[in-house]
Amino acid sequence: MGEIWLYLVRGQKTAIIDTGPKEPLPFAVTQIKSLDNGGPPVLQFVPPTLEKVGMTLADIDLILNTHIHFDHNGGNAAVKSASNAQILIHADEAIYFEKPELLFERELAPIIEIILGKEHIDEEMKRYLDEATGPGPYAAVDRRINDNDVIELGEGCDLKVVHLPGHTQGSVGFYWEEEGILFAGDAMQGVCECYSGGLSILDDPVAYEKSLERVQNMPLKVMVHAHPSRGLTVPSATVMRDMEIKQYLVECLEFMQRLREAAKSVAPDFTKRPFLELYDEVVGMLPKEAGLKTTSEMPRQFFSAHTLLKCIRQIKNRGTELYGGE
Repeated sequence: MGEIWLYLVRGQKTAIIDTGPKEPLPFAVTQIKSLDNGGPPVLQFVPPTLEKVGMTLADIDLILNTHIHFDHNGGNAAVKSASNAQILIHADEAIYFEKPELLFERELAPIIEIILGKEHIDEEMKRYLDEATGPGPYAAVDRRINDNDVIELGEGCDLKVVHLPGHTQGSVGFYWEEEGILFAGDAMQGVCECYSGGLSILDDPVAYEKSLERVQNMPLKVMVHAHPSRGLTVPSATVMRDMEIKQYLVECLEFMQRLREAAKSVAPDFTKRPFLELYDEVVGMLPKEAGLKTTSEMPRQFFSAHTLLKCIRQIKNRGTELYGGE
């Protein structure tokens, strides 16, 4: 659906996993026709799919949000209006639906202050709230979920909540244990943000590595992502199976080790040189197979730079404990 994959799981109840953005994303506009009725893309793409199995949006019982980023849940209000489905998200992230400015302050304000200056934060917050990937119409959360909760759909389709922080603090996967399928959302990010060519978006790099290790120990047959994701040799895909999953996770962990090493090498210059200069230097030290671009080659965005900022701050603040010292 416009480069964001949504999933329907149907038992006695029907769940939709994520609802997409509030409007077509800029990089996907050329791939989809304009919405005849306005509103989020979910209203265009999901009804024809449901029609094939004799259903409508009104038959959706649950809206399962994998994480708070608004390109994944900007369609919540539209689906809720059509179905009265319950909205679920991890307990750590429910507040951001009501106060999206808090998410901006957590994920973007620190890097904007470093790159542009504190005086630009208000301007950038307004841009963030208004853009296509910004908050959709607010719809209240009906249920806050936590690790190991079970979403009961019936008929062998129950889904277990697997808390996989790193991409965001409350990122989750939904594990269909009976079939060995993990609906991973963006939690298993891979080595590159496919659309921009930047570092994958990580709120907490250390937590992300622990989440990768957790998924390594799960008996998976299939892992599905919300966006195409890639390893160093594993090609970009939304659906991965069996040994491909194992190789992908190994490559993601290998890449994070390389990223730590590169971040550690520039950390002493953190306050001495322009941050984007440090970012480009780090990109130059990472495997070319990752497909990373320098800042001059990427669209304007701050998320990838913020990933590096998080890495450097974790090294500087907790280096002895987490990375074996300087």
